[in-house]
Amino acid sequence: MVVPQRRLFAAVILSVLTLAGCGPSGGGASPTPPPPATTTAGTSAQIRQECANLAAQGQALRTQVDQLVAGQTSRDQVRAAAQSFATELNTAAGTLGSMVGSSIDDAKASVQEMLAALNAQPVDVAGARAAAADALDGLHGTGQVCPEFSRSATPTS
Repeated sequence: MVVPQRRLFAAVILSVLTLAGCGPSGGGASPTPPPPATTTAGTSAQIRQECANLAAQGQALRTQVDQLVAGQTSRDQVRAAAQSFATELNTAAGTLGSMVGSSIDDAKASVQEMLAALNAQPVDVAGARAAAADALDGLHGTGQVCPEFSRSATPTS
């Protein structure tokens, strides 16, 4: 008969799985839980701090650009603020990870455009101002992670 052979085969397979620790009685072995998911994003406290740092550097850059437009600062001072902001963007990219999508990359590209405008002879003040605005506006995409950059929280100049 074929039916008893199928039952015997099923019983043998079940016994092997049970002895190996895969069955319901498990032979005393409990399954190992999967390791916690890892991410490049930081903890909530790190994220809040990084958002605050990014907002502070962004405001410093905005202030320097406004002073350049008013003739109250040099291109070197604005360039230093832009480089500090770029460094902060790199740090933020590591802390905020993929949570902010391409917003930080867009801001980095705008900072590079701003540096090019600052290096032009004569200084392209309008280009530097527009690129700085683009860099800060690009961070609105981080608004879900960094409330400082939500459209309602960031004043326009």
